[in-house]
Amino acid sequence: MVFNILLALGITLAVETPIFMLLRKDNLRLFLSISGFNIFSNVLMNCLLSIIKTPVFWLVFLVMYEILTFLMEAAFVCVVNKTKVYNTLWISFVANASSLCVGLLITTAFKEYIIVKSIILGVCYLIYFIFYIWILLKNLKREERQV
Repeated sequence: MVFNILLALGITLAVETPIFMLLRKDNLRLFLSISGFNIFSNVLMNCLLSIIKTPVFWLVFLVMYEILTFLMEAAFVCVVNKTKVYNTLWISFVANASSLCVGLLITTAFKEYIIVKSIILGVCYLIYFIFYIWILLKNLKREERQV
């Protein structure tokens, strides 16, 4: 169960974070706020999904949770980062739909291949942390120029 939660979170962070950064390319506050929101909402969703045994109820819950997440995520990003509502809603929809599709594709296609899922897990977190370091460096350079 823990592995599957970490895999889902890794996919979400690696797919959604770069898409959200289209709002403000190297904004550390946006990066951290979207990361924090995704860590909380993704772990909660996957913990709840792990206790649902009926496939139809599982699917209905997943769709409803994703819709709620996309709306709450957009509202959270708008409030914290003072972004435009329409742009944030659109990017939130694209980011959530993309990570959902990629996640379902990976977990379905490689259901029995733990080694492949382990490699994907490592690559997802590597992408996320490289992106994080890039944003940190851009912000440090900007601060150096201001001093």
